[in-house]
Amino acid sequence: MKEQFFLSKVYQFLLVFLAFLLPLTVFGANLIIVLIVLIWLFSGNYKLKYRKIISSKFIIASVIFYLLHVVGLIWTSDLKWGFEMLHKMWYFILLLPVLYTIVQKKYIKYYISAFLVAMSFSEIVSYLIWFEIVPPFKMASVNNPVPFMSHVSYNPILAFAVYLVAHEMFLNKDLDKFKFFLYSFFATTMTINMFITGGRSGQVMFFAMLSILIFQYFHSQKIKAIVVIFIVTGSIFFTAYQSSTIFNDRVS
Repeated sequence: MKEQFFLSKVYQFLLVFLAFLLPLTVFGANLIIVLIVLIWLFSGNYKLKYRKIISSKFIIASVIFYLLHVVGLIWTSDLKWGFEMLHKMWYFILLLPVLYTIVQKKYIKYYISAFLVAMSFSEIVSYLIWFEIVPPFKMASVNNPVPFMSHVSYNPILAFAVYLVAHEMFLNKDLDKFKFFLYSFFATTMTINMFITGGRSGQVMFFAMLSILIFQYFHSQKIKAIVVIFIVTGSIFFTAYQSSTIFNDRVS
């Protein structure tokens, strides 16, 4: 019992640390993921893990989704590319089931807080480079101020951060005025940051998450939600296209 309690605490510490590293370093985050998976694989209690995994339709679907790609290797004309795709999608078969068995609801607020603190730091550094207050370093440039990772990885993570902040703003009824102001500020600056960096997949993800958020807010008024989605996403897209050179180039 004590061993399981200690192991649970180790998992929660690693998950909070993983959430903090995600916006800052792909290598560091991957290292923590590998450590979590290894501990999980060698920590025993396999029957309980198995029962918990097969009880989730979402996890079963993710495993089937991965296995369909394995079966697809039978008729692919490019096995090398097929195996590369399997390697990139390993989290569907291993990471998601592992996380499902160790994530605890009562600690989610700590995961999110650690993630948003690191994301805010990364965003501030991005602006400092963009305004030429600090010289570009690592992978950053003035035209694409993303220092800690490639914009391909950064922008989807940034889109997720915008969603989390906006979700708190509009769906958390217990939010006080100071936190609402703080979240509004970061939602605005993160959105601007989204369009001064060059990650197109993250920008597409941003519009998708914004649409999901609007549907959640107007959950019982679907027609109104669709109208608001067209107005809000259209306005943001048009403003970004007109004012951001890098977004204009990416769209073109």
